Amino acid sequence: MPTDDEESSGPKWWLGENITPPSDEASNASSGSRKKKKKLKNPFKKSKKKHSEAAAAAIAAPEPEPNPDDPDIWKRYSWMKKAPDGATAASTSASVASRSVASSAASSKRSATRAEASAKREKRRQELQQRQQQIQRQERSRQQARARRNIREDHRMGCCHECFVFLVKAIHYTDMIFGLLLIIYGILIFSEPPKNTLREASALTGWFGVLLLVSSLAGNFGFWTACCKRWGLVVSAYCGIVIGIFELVVLIAIFAAKDSFFNYLRKNQKKLLMNEMTINNLHAALPVFFILLLSFAAIEFSRFCITQRLRQNLLANDESQNQQLRQLRNREREQRRAERRAKTNKF
Repeated sequence: MPTDDEESSGPKWWLGENITPPSDEASNASSGSRKKKKKLKNPFKKSKKKHSEAAAAAIAAPEPEPNPDDPDIWKRYSWMKKAPDGATAASTSASVASRSVASSAASSKRSATRAEASAKREKRRQELQQRQQQIQRQERSRQQARARRNIREDHRMGCCHECFVFLVKAIHYTDMIFGLLLIIYGILIFSEPPKNTLREASALTGWFGVLLLVSSLAGNFGFWTACCKRWGLVVSAYCGIVIGIFELVVLIAIFAAKDSFFNYLRKNQKKLLMNEMTINNLHAALPVFFILLLSFAAIEFSRFCITQRLRQNLLANDESQNQQLRQLRNREREQRRAERRAKTNKF
């Protein structure tokens, strides 16, 4: 190997002097020195490998169980608790039991409170629903009454119909009053002493009063109610013909035998509950009595035509009202069905 003097005296390549290429032996020697230098540059490679093997062995080894009696164990294992002794365990179990009892009591109380609140809510909901249903029923009844009133107002007849109604009412109420008076008068005649006398007069007045009363009641029933197609007006109409014929017969009989009629009255005035002055006044007012009896007969005959005409008008009015009321009921039924469907769909 060259010495330091030779190296200093040799050509300096960094100054541009001629450099001869080294021989193979020199190059091999230099490469070997480099390899040795590289190996010296990594002195910890083997120690790193040993360290990794030790770490793997430490990880694979089971961890020793901690000793609870060690006072420093709680610093390293803060997640663990020291094992309690007997008294501490008993107190802990008692506290746990009391805590569980308290929690169960609190939970039962909460459940009872929830159940009570839900029951109150359900009761309030039912009351509200009942109130709403009652309001709906009241509103529906008001609408029905209003609709019926409108239907009646729409189907009112003219002035001729009102005149017919007034005449029929007047005839019926007049016949009712006269019928009651004649029935009472016939009973008084029959019960007046001596009894079992003047049976013809008592029977005539009594049966005529019954006929007037029955015809008036049937007419009022047929006028105020629409059942059985106003059959009461038909009965009243045909009774009017019978009453008119009877009044004409009485008129003709009294006119033909005035003297015998008044003699009969004077002979039986006590039994007939009359006196001489009453009989004289009746004899003096005989033309007025004939006019009244004739007018009553004419009214009874006209009663047949008036009641028949009134019955036809009322039947037509009833039919139209029933049709409109039927349509109204169908509409209400459809509304109730729609409400039920809405409730079922909601639930």
